[in-house]
Amino acid sequence: MGRFRDGIWDYLEELRRLATPLLRVERADLVEDPARAIATLKADVRSIDPAVRWCVARRLREVNPAFHARDTSLLELTLGDPVRAVRQESISVLGLLSPELPPAIVRHVVDRVLCDDASVVHEDGRVLLAVHSVTSDADAVVSELLGELDDPDPYVRAGIETRLRALAHFDSHRAVPVFEKGLADEAVEVREAVAGSLALATWKDVESLVDLALEDGDLDVRRLAFDALLADRLVEAPVATIDSMRAALASGDVVSRMIAAWGLSSVARAAPEAAAVMYELALCDPDANVRAWAEAAVRETARRDPSLLEILMRSALWDPTAFRAITFSLSLRSIGEIHPALGEALVALSYCGPVLHVDFVAEIERRLAAALVTWADSDTVEVSESAHVGG
Repeated sequence: MGRFRDGIWDYLEELRRLATPLLRVERADLVEDPARAIATLKADVRSIDPAVRWCVARRLREVNPAFHARDTSLLELTLGDPVRAVRQESISVLGLLSPELPPAIVRHVVDRVLCDDASVVHEDGRVLLAVHSVTSDADAVVSELLGELDDPDPYVRAGIETRLRALAHFDSHRAVPVFEKGLADEAVEVREAVAGSLALATWKDVESLVDLALEDGDLDVRRLAFDALLADRLVEAPVATIDSMRAALASGDVVSRMIAAWGLSSVARAAPEAAAVMYELALCDPDANVRAWAEAAVRETARRDPSLLEILMRSALWDPTAFRAITFSLSLRSIGEIHPALGEALVALSYCGPVLHVDFVAEIERRLAAALVTWADSDTVEVSESAHVGG
């Protein structure tokens, strides 16, 4: 046992060593000391460690758009990174910043990323193109979408999804006619494509449309409408909403548990500590469908916004009295499927917290072999099945 304890401490020291450059990027103060913070990002964007470069890309959304407009070096380096997760993170930042960037920069980036052979990066490039179109001429986009909803081919009608999402986010009032027409479409795939954008719109613009979609005959349309309702409720009444979600996960109705499990990704953004507890409950549910929906929510978060998993992992890990082993290990495995270095980065960041003390080491001794990942020279991350024991 003593040798194992020594091994644990060695592992923790290695995690601290790994976390040092990551924490330097995380702690760069872009508000109070932007010049020094930018210098830090410019130095670390050339790091040999892809996890550090990914952390730099994540911080770019906090940089003043005026800086990106006059100095594109950080964007250029992250967009050209050999690791697709770094490129993906950089493009997601551009999606938020593009209305405030010169059109020439946005067009250059769009042309570049649409040629990327990584599917998720190509998809993000299409989103960026949609954002650029909407912010350049929203009225023209509305006319285009309404026209495509008259096409006899449901595949063409469902193809409005990416542009509608951009329109809903940046100008939801103009998107209302498109929502109304799309949610009345006879094809389920079209209604699903339209309902998926409801959560991005301003609540007062789409409240009645969400009520309509919640009564749709298709379960997936109702689920997407629930996402929109949940996003609003987590802002307006977070405590009551989380209590309702927790009650749904403990109910005897499997459909209620399934929908609540899917909504956990929204809870993770608003209240990660509560989400970690509820994820653990959903991932231990006796029904395979509930477990599958909870796993899908984690994987979708890993795919679309990996940085959110760090928060979820911290919350799963930082309660010494109740280590959420399944939530932690599934989150780590999911992020590892994107790129193993990001999993390593998140573990390092997760373990550099204030509750890492002697009492917690006993918990690590009992669970580390089951819940943590071993990185060899492989490109994937594997988690021991025994991580599901004793959660």
